[in-house]
Amino acid sequence: MLPAAARAESFEGETVDVHLEGDADAQLEVRTPDGWVPVCAAPCDRAVRLDARYRIGGSGVRPSSAFSLHASDGARVVLHADTASSTGFTGGIVMLSAGTLAAAFGGLVLLSAASGLGSRHDRESAPLTGGLLLGGGLATAGGGLWLTLANASTSVTQGPRRIDERPAPARGMEPPAGMSLQVPLLHYTF
Repeated sequence: MLPAAARAESFEGETVDVHLEGDADAQLEVRTPDGWVPVCAAPCDRAVRLDARYRIGGSGVRPSSAFSLHASDGARVVLHADTASSTGFTGGIVMLSAGTLAAAFGGLVLLSAASGLGSRHDRESAPLTGGLLLGGGLATAGGGLWLTLANASTSVTQGPRRIDERPAPARGMEPPAGMSLQVPLLHYTF
């Protein structure tokens, strides 16, 4: 449930009607003197102040950068939130760190084996151990880097209509009733 301050905000000045699309965890938040306050959770429609600063946040969501609404008084704006996971970002940092340490340790084990240090048994098992640590560490670090970058920030796009809304076809360009348009993508002859 959203705080009463966000639900019962009185508006003075210009407003716009906002439609928020995105993951169920995405929330439109408004900047107030007390911090960020939730306005509504996706999907939602709400009249909001045009002159305020907004962001997309929510439980488990990495917040977007603050943004302003690009519209005129009384217009409709559709926000599409592509949310990033806080858990994915943190997990990526942990994997990147652990993978880097494992790869470095594996590299040291390989160097010690190549230099001939240790007992004969150590020299025989060190290349396999070092190689596994190095390879596993690099794979883990690579996965962590991908997770970190993929969840770095929530992005927001805004436009005048919903993404799944299509403009009406030009008059006279629509197919006759009962007929469908078909466009072949590939044509093979054998």
